[in-house]
Amino acid sequence: MKDILKKLREGEITEEEAEREILRRLSGEVEGKAVLDLFRDFRTAVPEVVLGEGKTLEEMGAICLKFLLSRGEVALTRVGEEEVERLKELFEEALEGFERRFNLRYNPRGRVLTVRRLDLAPEALGNVILVTAGTSDIPVAEEARTLLEFYGARAETFYDVGIAGVHRLRPVVEAVERGGYQVALVFAGREGALPTLLSALISIPVIGVPVSSGYGHGGGGEAALSTMLQSCSPIAVVNIDSGYTAAMVAIKILKASRGGVGNVKK
Repeated sequence: MKDILKKLREGEITEEEAEREILRRLSGEVEGKAVLDLFRDFRTAVPEVVLGEGKTLEEMGAICLKFLLSRGEVALTRVGEEEVERLKELFEEALEGFERRFNLRYNPRGRVLTVRRLDLAPEALGNVILVTAGTSDIPVAEEARTLLEFYGARAETFYDVGIAGVHRLRPVVEAVERGGYQVALVFAGREGALPTLLSALISIPVIGVPVSSGYGHGGGGEAALSTMLQSCSPIAVVNIDSGYTAAMVAIKILKASRGGVGNVKK
């Protein structure tokens, strides 16, 4: 909204034009397909992120375009490479000078698409450490990392350091002891003990993310979730494979510690 007020103040647009643009941006309805929470971050400190899973390409495209026109940025999770290529074509057709005005990035491991107008930049929020028990847990961690970095956090990763080789945790503990990190996201499948163990060794908050990488009895993340919920060392726990939720909770922690929200101009 600040850009509209700036144009009005400098006489680039009339009051009527400013009113029409404000109303257009406030309306979150998308052709009967969705009603978007365009300014969720002003209320909750975290923005609405679009879930691609279960949506048609047409629905994803219309929703993303609404965010780009209203907010200048959008993040889309659980989306495949072929869909991303088709969405890029749609954006180029619908938005004049798209490649010149927007930065589009896709993380195929985390299956996350992010798009932001080049004249916008996120507020620098702080530092998060991401730890996985195994290599199989990395896709969920990458979903979280992509969202954290897109919204202003700096993320450092320590992958494949599970408790079967507990000595591998030493660099993680040393990194936290050196300082600078505000929260740790810990991803584990199978028995899911890593968040509890790490929480007993470091002073910053730990968010446990159970991952569906286990198999057999208690597989699919069920045993990992149960273990984390029964942790005797204090941790927070999100749902199975929910890298998105873990990232949003971490962003809330970072913003609460700073007392600020929102995007800033470069």
